[in-house]
Amino acid sequence: MKTLATLCTLSFLVLGCGDDDRPREDGGIVLDRDGGGDTGTRADTGTRPDTGGGVDAGSTCREARTDLRVLNMDPMAMGMLLPRCSMDTATCLSACEDQACADACYAADTTPGVDVGGGTILDCEFCNNYQFEVCISEMCMPAYGTFICCAEANDCTGASCPACATELMAVQTCAQGLGASCNAHLQACF
Repeated sequence: MKTLATLCTLSFLVLGCGDDDRPREDGGIVLDRDGGGDTGTRADTGTRPDTGGGVDAGSTCREARTDLRVLNMDPMAMGMLLPRCSMDTATCLSACEDQACADACYAADTTPGVDVGGGTILDCEFCNNYQFEVCISEMCMPAYGTFICCAEANDCTGASCPACATELMAVQTCAQGLGASCNAHLQACF
């Protein structure tokens, strides 16, 4: 899994800045992937408080993303979010030394994805990328929070945020030093 963590070091950047992860009444979970700020409301009615624990509009941008293990325990999710990857995929990923290999492992995974709303399918690759971002948001705070605040202030996301290059470098440096520290987060997908 150490190789997987190394391969995923920058993957968190594709997920965006905001965190609006929350259960829907139909059992799905809305995972924010577009970089928008947390609205502080539930998707099903737009009036109830958000249960996702994410970055709230008007907050200081300094909160960790919500772990899928926590979301999976929510009664609305009914334990249907995890696992999202087969053990064959774990074996495949542990042998990878580059992104092309990891991409092939993810493509070969036979675990069906779950529609979590908003056009997002929680599949093996998304699960791993998301869980790695959760780890970074926990283990690399305040660098992660500083980057997220900068990206939101400059209306940009991920690696396509030149105004926040210094903040991004701090997150990348921290993430590269995590090594096995993210294994428990990533193993939740299997």
